[in-house]
Amino acid sequence: MSGISTIQLREVAAWVGIVMVLLAAWLFVHNDFYLRLMMIGAAYMVATIPFGLLIGHMGYLAMGQAAFFGLGAYVVGNLTTLRFEENYWLALLAVLPVNAAVAYVLSFPLFRLRGYHFAIGTLGVGQLAYLTFKSWDWFTGGTFGVSGIPTPAIGEYEFGDNSRLFLLGAVFLLISAFTSWWLARGHVGLALRAIR
Repeated sequence: MSGISTIQLREVAAWVGIVMVLLAAWLFVHNDFYLRLMMIGAAYMVATIPFGLLIGHMGYLAMGQAAFFGLGAYVVGNLTTLRFEENYWLALLAVLPVNAAVAYVLSFPLFRLRGYHFAIGTLGVGQLAYLTFKSWDWFTGGTFGVSGIPTPAIGEYEFGDNSRLFLLGAVFLLISAFTSWWLARGHVGLALRAIR
């Protein structure tokens, strides 16, 4: 085949394989317990995919991803509940600038650190976020959390049961994995490896 290398064929085959595995899991697993485990696993994979860019390409050991994961969850929870009653998808989009702004502010002190100092600094960010989330009752509900978050829906199609939630989680997992892979292959990946 002209124009397509062996590496490109392997990459396409890998992506097709990943999609097929996720689709097969959604079609053939009907046990609610296993579906819930897979849904939670997909959510945690989305949260950990940035480790590949940070550790694998950039060489920085970061331990503060849970802070951004939690902040995003609380932003969506607050915007969609009775407090603001925003659309779920608009609330999800609002997470991007909020997390980007917090990451930008934190980057100034953290990227002055190297090696284990950077890892300890990001661990401190995670602990600070944990304490903030636990004690900021107005925003996080404290130890009780935010309740009354509506079920995500696209038109009349609600993601109300575990099977549909896994499908949604699998879509976000694919988007996250593909974005990370795409960034690593381009100029961003070269810049990250240069930092390393």
